[in-house]
Amino acid sequence: MTTPIDGLSHRTSATSTVRASVQSAGFSDAMQVASQSLVGRRVLIQPGDTLRGLVRTQVGAGVSEQRLTALVHQVAQANGLSNPNRILAGNTLDLSMVNAQSATATKALQIKPSAHPVLSKTLDRAVDKGYIQAQERQAVERRIVGMGKQYGFSPDDFARMALMESDGLNPKATNGRCHGIIQFCEGHARGADSVGLRGRAHEIAQMSVSQQLNLVERYFDDVGLKSVSSPSTNPRGPHRLGLDDLYLSVLTPSARQEARPNATLNIAGDQARALYVGADRDQGITRQSLTRGLQQHAHRVLSQHEAQQQAGNAAATQRQQVAARNSYVEVAVLDTAAAKLGPSRP
Repeated sequence: MTTPIDGLSHRTSATSTVRASVQSAGFSDAMQVASQSLVGRRVLIQPGDTLRGLVRTQVGAGVSEQRLTALVHQVAQANGLSNPNRILAGNTLDLSMVNAQSATATKALQIKPSAHPVLSKTLDRAVDKGYIQAQERQAVERRIVGMGKQYGFSPDDFARMALMESDGLNPKATNGRCHGIIQFCEGHARGADSVGLRGRAHEIAQMSVSQQLNLVERYFDDVGLKSVSSPSTNPRGPHRLGLDDLYLSVLTPSARQEARPNATLNIAGDQARALYVGADRDQGITRQSLTRGLQQHAHRVLSQHEAQQQAGNAAATQRQQVAARNSYVEVAVLDTAAAKLGPSRP
């Protein structure tokens, strides 16, 4: 038998596939087949890659975000990754299980758009950033939706509040005195005191998002969130509690007494610039400016994240195309080497 040259024997299948394509359909179709031949192979991680972006590139645009998150978690487990948000450039990933499921994932597993799109995007971002583990996402979403029904606020408004307070459900967020997903603060009659952690507010940053949601519920009960009924600058819809009252309940509960939408609220200390009238700290905060600021901040943060994800997907697609071209060139070199050897002998 002939001696394999440069791994020729274990590449025979891919070589034959692309050679057949070249003969029957020409270079452009051969490129497509070469690209498809990468399906199931290990993918080289490039600088800037994310596991979510690589998986999304494999399954295409039709898969739901929840299904995508589940696939990312499966790939992480299959590749022995303890943290799906940490992959190192230069390593390789086995995405064979993604390709095996992609045909059905984009067809059978599509779901209706989320009833709470801001919350859904915030949770996806939280998973990408490592604030929430992928396997916890669904439970956290159910809990926030349930709290919305219990207290009468929109789950999307809770997400907007969390994006301002903790970069979107970061349980370790802190400014030194305030900690966690809604920033429980140290001090008499402050958030940490309200949930029985006076002098121990720093312990909150060591809790998971699910554990902190238990504290959030205790805090909401303590500040009488259910009893809030002042007018809101937002249309109520099915929710009796507006974004302004929800956020004021966390920021300064006593400020809820001022119901006029354009009246300056009695809120001590410097707050995020976006909350002030005209984003000017000299102009004060009103219910209207607070609501607008939270909405604009959430839109900006989530849009930036989406743009980053799309840029990552585009880069991954480009790398896949380059890999396909390289695969085609490699096949051509192997064909030349095989031709020089002549027909194999038994």
